[in-house]
Amino acid sequence: MNARSVSLPPVQFGRFELRPAQRVLLDGGVPVPLGGRAFDVLVVLAAQAGRLVPKSQLLDEAWPGLVVEEGNVAAQIMALRKALGSDAIATVAGHGYRFTLAAEPVGAAEGAPHAAASSSPAAPAMPAAARHNLPAAATSFVGRTAEIAQITGLLQTHRLVSLLGPGGIGKTRLALQVATGQLDARHGFVDGVWWIELAPLFDAALVAADAAALWGLRAGDGSSIEQVLLRHLAPRRLLLVLDNCEHLREGTAALVRRILRQAPGVTLLATSRESLGVPGEVEFRVGSLALPAEGSADASGDAVRLFLERMQAVRPGAALAADELAEVLRACRRLQGMPLALELAAARLRSLTPHELADRLDDSFRVLGTTAKDALPHQRSLDAALDWSHDLLAPEERVLLRRLAVFAGGFELEAAEAVCPVDALPDAMTNDAAAHVAVPVESVVDRLDALVDKSLVLPLAGSAPRARFHLLEPTRQYALQRLRAAGEEHAVAAAHARHVAAFVAAIAPGLRGPAQVAARQRIERELGNVRVALRTLLAQGEHERYLRLAFDLFSFWGHAALHVEGLQVLLEGLRAAGDDTPAAVRARAWFAAAELAAQLSDPRSVEHARAGLAVATAAGLPAEAARLRLELAASLHRTGDDFEAFRRELDAAELALAQHPGAPWWEPEWDAAYLHLLLVSSEWSAHPQYEAHQQAALQGFERAGDVAMAALALAYSAMLAGRLDTATIVGNLERTMAMLESSPSPHIEGHGELILGRVLAARGDVEPAGRYLASAMRKLIDLGDVNCWSGACRSLAAIQLDRGDVGSACEHLEAVLRALPQVLSTTAAAAQALDLAAAALLAQGRLDEAAFALGVDVGRIDDGARSGRPRSARAPGPRPRHDPVRQALAQRLGAEAVQRRVDEAAALPADAALQRVIGWLRG
Repeated sequence: MNARSVSLPPVQFGRFELRPAQRVLLDGGVPVPLGGRAFDVLVVLAAQAGRLVPKSQLLDEAWPGLVVEEGNVAAQIMALRKALGSDAIATVAGHGYRFTLAAEPVGAAEGAPHAAASSSPAAPAMPAAARHNLPAAATSFVGRTAEIAQITGLLQTHRLVSLLGPGGIGKTRLALQVATGQLDARHGFVDGVWWIELAPLFDAALVAADAAALWGLRAGDGSSIEQVLLRHLAPRRLLLVLDNCEHLREGTAALVRRILRQAPGVTLLATSRESLGVPGEVEFRVGSLALPAEGSADASGDAVRLFLERMQAVRPGAALAADELAEVLRACRRLQGMPLALELAAARLRSLTPHELADRLDDSFRVLGTTAKDALPHQRSLDAALDWSHDLLAPEERVLLRRLAVFAGGFELEAAEAVCPVDALPDAMTNDAAAHVAVPVESVVDRLDALVDKSLVLPLAGSAPRARFHLLEPTRQYALQRLRAAGEEHAVAAAHARHVAAFVAAIAPGLRGPAQVAARQRIERELGNVRVALRTLLAQGEHERYLRLAFDLFSFWGHAALHVEGLQVLLEGLRAAGDDTPAAVRARAWFAAAELAAQLSDPRSVEHARAGLAVATAAGLPAEAARLRLELAASLHRTGDDFEAFRRELDAAELALAQHPGAPWWEPEWDAAYLHLLLVSSEWSAHPQYEAHQQAALQGFERAGDVAMAALALAYSAMLAGRLDTATIVGNLERTMAMLESSPSPHIEGHGELILGRVLAARGDVEPAGRYLASAMRKLIDLGDVNCWSGACRSLAAIQLDRGDVGSACEHLEAVLRALPQVLSTTAAAAQALDLAAAALLAQGRLDEAAFALGVDVGRIDDGARSGRPRSARAPGPRPRHDPVRQALAQRLGAEAVQRRVDEAAALPADAALQRVIGWLRG
């Protein structure tokens, strides 16, 4: 079967209608010109809307019987995105594509209002394919039918439902079962069901960050990560599950209150040992599984069913005699129906008989009863089960279990082998015979296998090709207490941090080569461990290792769009590091901080570059100093406030680099390409060497196999205005976006789309220009790059004005004017935005208000006092809308009346005048 024979009736998605039989795509009833291959690809994708379509399938069905390169698919995808919008087709790196628009039969939605995708930065479209991130269940779910129905009903009538109970009672597994049942959009969660695991987090500030990361949202100086998250959630209807809230209760509760207030379509399901204390919270107490009555032989209760099902996992096909079943019932009653305790006990039937199991449980619980009288019965059951399971472990298994508690978010075998053989523990203060038992590295795999068999360590589903493991949170907390009691926490945490630093150091070169996506994904899987390692190194005074780790993550911070987190990590380490930390390490950390800040258009990049330059110069490190001087020039150029200083530093940097060409930090070829890229970012298109630097950067990154950075270098060709024809620039930018198919980078994509949108708008291609600008706005605001987001907003507002969409233009211009305190070159941004605002007010017939907007003194807008940086000294620059708007106003109001309003605005404090214009734009 090929694309021409796919059975697909006419479907509609948004304003588009696809008619496969007639081979036509309509946009509002107007045919869209598409090539034959692009149309075939669209039919295949639309027929499987919301599902992953492998590249191989697209090749087979759109090019039947032909041998073609995968690049042909990317080219057709790019053509479809130009026609349908950049968000219409999602790329799953290394696998294929998903059609993200909701396709429905033609006429299915007639008479119903259709929600068009908004181009507002506050409401980016949610891809239909992205419906959930629920973890895969490792085992089957048993029982709790009534509880599931009750919780499901509560979620339909209340916006915050908390499942409460002690550890091990089954809150997480119950929440997962309920959440899975909500995936059907008929429940009202049309934007999906999303899971956030709080257990690995150690700081309440990371709750919002991890929630935002579900949708690739990032923070910036202009917006906190919480503000970005709330802006994203505000227009959506989804279920958000917060698992294991108790250790971050206050911070989680504060975030939940804000979500409930600002995102009316979001419902929350939380699991915790205690309530969040948020108004409107509905508390659902999770109880034990149903038990048979004392003396009853009934084995149909949920507790016994769970036990027997887990027993089959260790004794497949085993049948129980009547007396053995009676012992199982005794064990289930002794464990009081607590799910985790039942699972741990059932795993013991691999080596014990039911009678031996029940007897040992009786012994353990009698001992516990004399030492834990203050604990609740349920908690005594869990502690007893864990104590009992722990006491039955071999000495090496006990040591391994408690040392595995140091991992956050899971671990691989190699990590366990690196951390767990710690045997030099001078601070061990315990009489536990196992405290001083060494775990040889060659025995870790066998001991780990034994812990998996006993259900104390669980394999993580879907972790291929590397096996990955984790501890359930109650087990991890128990093991962590054992680790502290053994006096090993400091030493094991140090071993963990050293392992993570070595792991990242080994992975880091791959972030700059052809395997960069795989390398980035490996670090993303270990991000919880990376954060813990950084915290440990800082707390233990390992400043050099801390800064080396932070610097090794430089490319990861950028490509994963974690600029703000990376910058904070670097600056925190630099503040703590003293002169005993090698100057070369501090210098390169300052370099990374300056470049990450510059990528965010943060003016502090200049300060960071100067600080690094001072360190390198004082230490006599000429090669490092040359690169920091170039970074200083680039930062000065991006800030744009001191042209003379920029020229001086650029000249000095070029001379220093010629004298010290060695590559002190990265691979020589990549380092040389990066230097050319910095020269490009520091230059302007009229410079005679601009094109040479741009080509050298592009070729260098291509040779190194760094697709993302090569795409960025190619995007800079758009700055060669007047030296390349527009078609060539557009072609290069489209090639940039296609290159990023194989190595996605939100930062580069956002800036590439901004440039492409502006170039297309300049040549009159306003439809695709608007789509690219809207997509750029969404990416840039989520990255925290308020400066470039503001530019995209202004460009899109200009297009909307020219097309008569004055309402949308006003919304974007209001947002731009409100964000001026976080925008570089405030004077120029304010001038352009106010001219556009005047044009919008003129189009609405509000002539006096339009004239007032023209008169606001942009040179006096007090950006410096609020942003903590020097005021911009730049002139407003070109104002192409100013004179035409003023002339149109003069024709209708008279020149003298216009001048009076202009003078009135100029006489007011600039900020006060600005607030008036903002109010008028709002309505």
